[in-house]
Amino acid sequence: MVIQARGRRQIPLTFSPDITRSPLRQRIQGLQYEMQQHNSRLMLPIQTRSSPRKRLTLSDTPPSAHGIASSLYSPSPDRIRISPLAKRQKIENCSVNGVDPEIAIKAISKKQLENVMEKLLLNHPELRQEVSRLVPTPDLSHMEEELNFLKKNIYKSLPNTRLESKTDSLAYNRVSLHLQTFKKRLVESSKSLTDGEQFTSLVDYCIMAWGVVKATPEWDNPPHNSIRKSCFKHLSTSVMKALKDGKFSRDQLVSIQKKLNNLKGDSDELMVCIKFLDFYLADSRKSTAL
Repeated sequence: MVIQARGRRQIPLTFSPDITRSPLRQRIQGLQYEMQQHNSRLMLPIQTRSSPRKRLTLSDTPPSAHGIASSLYSPSPDRIRISPLAKRQKIENCSVNGVDPEIAIKAISKKQLENVMEKLLLNHPELRQEVSRLVPTPDLSHMEEELNFLKKNIYKSLPNTRLESKTDSLAYNRVSLHLQTFKKRLVESSKSLTDGEQFTSLVDYCIMAWGVVKATPEWDNPPHNSIRKSCFKHLSTSVMKALKDGKFSRDQLVSIQKKLNNLKGDSDELMVCIKFLDFYLADSRKSTAL
């Protein structure tokens, strides 16, 4: 009967204007009625929607029969969603367990490494001297590479045609963002050395960075040179802090004095450091003579 209903439509033997009562139409309607009766057995009772005000006033009540029926058709446990925090914590625990610490330490941040060292020294005070002996001096090569890279970006942004000036206001507007990035990196590097109380490395970094700042372009409009002057001022301030807080020997101070005398012609900000060294060395000579 199904094949016959899906096949070519047969022409009724007797013509009737009432199409709904043709034999083919009656067979199709009979099939549709049987399918509706069969599907109605699997359908659950439809839950009527309540008003928003009624839903808000409901209290926590035990599940009704509809809730029990819906629980029978709940998804499998494999498809139950887990919160992202639980997933992340589970993944972190799996990744840390079974990995050597010298390998896992490569993936953590600087702040995390500081916390690990702080907890290690707090739990094992006997290791403090050994760790102090193993801590190396800061590597200034990557800091110098970053400053040189940012300086190259400044010159790459300048106009490269002969008809345009490279020191006017238009050129400055094109490189102002790179100048600010250069200054920010210089301040961050010196701050990290100051916070770590690596005063010898701080003086070496300031002397190195002084030459890089000197190589930056000078502008026709004096206010545009404010970033360049602020970089010189920050470096001289860092040198002064290192001279006051650092425990330098006399030979080290004499060597620093010679290096600073070679740089004093670039900016007047360094004269404060040179006068401080002159006074300190002169005072030390008097004390040794007595």
